[in-house]
Parts: sequence; structure tokens; C-alpha cells
Amino acid sequence: MNQKCSSILLILAILSGVITTSYASQRRVPDSLFQLTFKNGFAVCDVTCTADYSTDKVVVNVTLYKGWDVVGAWTDQGKGSASITEQVKAVKGAEYTMSITWSVAGQWQRSETIRKTYTG
Repeated sequence: MNQKCSSILLILAILSGVITTSYASQRRVPDSLFQLTFKNGFAVCDVTCTADYSTDKVVVNVTLYKGWDVVGAWTDQGKGSASITEQVKAVKGAEYTMSITWSVAGQWQRSETIRKTYTG
């Protein structure tokens, strides 16, 4: 009888650990959409970052480089999402790099970089 009780307690302990582990492993998955395009002679930065909870503070920073020179830098923040759509005059043959950093609820997300050359 004592061995049967010990076996039941062991099974319950294992199940408790599995349930706790699966609950703790649920993670938040914010989303981002970003693109660097050229339109009508302009380099266009379009960035949207969205949290998985509408109450989370989202902060996004976008920096646009022409070669090594900063030609634009913008910041936006909001609850649930933040977005930036900006443009600068493009120079034919120049390489542009858009760098994005962003955070959700104070947690920095993976930064992104897009590099393109304007062919005019």
C-alpha cells in the first residue's frame, strides 16, 4: 500500500512539473514589418512594429544611412503598435541602409538592417 501511494505521488509530481513547464514556456511573440523602397526619386522607409498585447508600450527607432552618413532618423511610440513612414531624396548609385531597433514592454527585440542601392 505504501509503495502504491509513493507511485501515485511521483506521477502527480511529474505531471505538475510538465504542466508548470508548458505554462512557463509560453512566450510573447511581437511582430514587425519593414521595408526600404525607392519611389519617384525618394528612398522610402516604412516600418510597423506590433505587440501581442494592445496595452504594451512599443518604441521603434529608424535610422537611414547613405553610405556612412545619416540622412534620416525617426522615432515613434504607442500602445500596441508604432509605425514610421518617412522618405528622403535619393541619389542615383548611392547605397542606403535602414537600421531598425525596437522594444515591446521594455524588452528590446532583434534589430534589423536592410541595405539597397538606388539605381534610379
